Amino acid sequence: MTPLDRRGFLAGAGAAGIALGAGLAGPGSRGGAADADAAVVPGRRPNILILMTDQERHQDRLPDHLPTPFRCWMDQNGTRIDRFHASSMACSPSRACFWTGMYAPQQGIYGTFVLGTQFTMDPSIPTIGDLFKEVGYRTAFFGKWHLSFPGEPPTNLEAALDLAQGNPLKGYGFDDSVISPPADVGGYNDGYLNDPVWTGQAKTWLRAHAKDEQPWLCVVSLLNPHDIQFYPRGFRVDYKRPDYDAPLNPSFAAEPTLADKPSSQSKFRDVAAVVAGTPKAVIDDPEYWRGHQNTYYDLIVGTDEMLAAVVKEVIDQGALEDTVIVRTSDHGELGGAHRLQNKGTTMYDEQNRIPFTVVYPKRFPRGRRSQALGEAVDLTPTLLEIAGQPDPVGRWPWLRGVSLAGCLADPDARGPRDSVLFRTDEYPIYNTGNAIPTNSHVRAVYDGRYKYARYVAVADQHFAGRELVASQEYEMYDTWNDPYEIRNLANDPGYSALRKDLHAYLLEREAANFGPVVVPAYGPRAPITALPEPPSANLTSNGLPNPWVGAQPGSYVVVPFEQPTPAAFLYEGGLPSLIGGPPGTAGRVDMARYFCELMP
Repeated sequence: MTPLDRRGFLAGAGAAGIALGAGLAGPGSRGGAADADAAVVPGRRPNILILMTDQERHQDRLPDHLPTPFRCWMDQNGTRIDRFHASSMACSPSRACFWTGMYAPQQGIYGTFVLGTQFTMDPSIPTIGDLFKEVGYRTAFFGKWHLSFPGEPPTNLEAALDLAQGNPLKGYGFDDSVISPPADVGGYNDGYLNDPVWTGQAKTWLRAHAKDEQPWLCVVSLLNPHDIQFYPRGFRVDYKRPDYDAPLNPSFAAEPTLADKPSSQSKFRDVAAVVAGTPKAVIDDPEYWRGHQNTYYDLIVGTDEMLAAVVKEVIDQGALEDTVIVRTSDHGELGGAHRLQNKGTTMYDEQNRIPFTVVYPKRFPRGRRSQALGEAVDLTPTLLEIAGQPDPVGRWPWLRGVSLAGCLADPDARGPRDSVLFRTDEYPIYNTGNAIPTNSHVRAVYDGRYKYARYVAVADQHFAGRELVASQEYEMYDTWNDPYEIRNLANDPGYSALRKDLHAYLLEREAANFGPVVVPAYGPRAPITALPEPPSANLTSNGLPNPWVGAQPGSYVVVPFEQPTPAAFLYEGGLPSLIGGPPGTAGRVDMARYFCELMP
């Protein structure tokens, strides 16, 4: 968004903006990392404040003129990474990547909590809260968590005490927490109703701890603009919103919009329309999408003052100089791009690229933009390095991300990544009435210019995707020449050599990042060991790998074949015993996990 001058910022932000502006008019306000480094207090580790919204695209895919003075303040006073992406989709899978630094095959969150079909994340898996506690931080979480079921009966005495003391996330590494039940969040007006409450709770906590001698990490996770998922069903048609007067995405007018794209995208469009209550008659109507887009922008604007109020509390407590402030989102919103809405089985920029701005003038320059590549799994190692851990991946080798601290300090630096990875499964959706019966499992890589993806289905069972096969579908874009990803080059004979190279590179990146890792238990439960991929000789009658070959007693596996729907099994030796029950009750089996060896 267009930077505002100081007068415009103060006028637009109201009381919160005035306090923010005043809080910055002090030592070091000229900006620049070199001057600020001299002011660092030796031995003082910074506080960490993470501000997350839900379903907010990157700034480049929003109008410049949106009245969001706090977001402008962040960009003017921090370093912004312009090519930061979600690692998975949708809400729960993406958040698991953010908070663990691992991909779905390592932390087990393959789908959003839909009708109780996604397992609770195993508390023994280390989170950002666990790791920061390990290095001496107090940790807190307020808002949308979406990775466990706090309303379920506790499984042990420790968990029961945590719930009784009002801290449902103690088992996930947070000293203090107020979160929402995951099955209830995301409905009509949930962001509108919950975000002010969480903001107030976070402010109260900061008021009590902002000047503590012990450094702290605090996550404030707002729900909006997620309410847009239920447009138009969840909105009053007669409610008058400001007209933000922005054109539709250029891909909206491109014809044929989805004809040369993977088939799951048109199926996903139908599913998203059912969820949102979108009449089929208006799915191609520009006026409908203008209303959708305008509502989305208004929801973003509505969170700006709440985010500002949280930072104002830090300023009022005199803690701004010693606080790293991060602003990001779990994923974006398609919002009419390619005539799609919501987020799901695609890899489009509007969905995958998200804001990532860090304000910490003691170390990072102000008002700079980095073109380094980054993704959600990088958040945890990045913040650990900023907090004084020089080699976070060396100390915690199960982390799949990399630290971006270097390119935050030097925005002109290339950055540590050659590419970003993306995968989405939404596997539990297969157990609901919203099944997408096509190649809806996406594996994608983006190298800064070319974006390439393969789409596979559970029924395909094409393990590791070793060759191009007809039963898979592909997508490829040259984002330098086609920034809105309109022309799919995957089936163009002129690009066959490039496609072959990108396919091989994607498989190489998958193999390096999606496999099992050794993770020590950070909670009361032992880590679960992934099964090795069975040799081709050990196949079931229909030619699929036998999941019991190589299984060790005590390991958990998922059997997504030879069953009408998947089920989780505990292998105790001898005959396997079903622990999950019917798939409808699978959400109560919080130790079961899916593994990449049994997924396409």
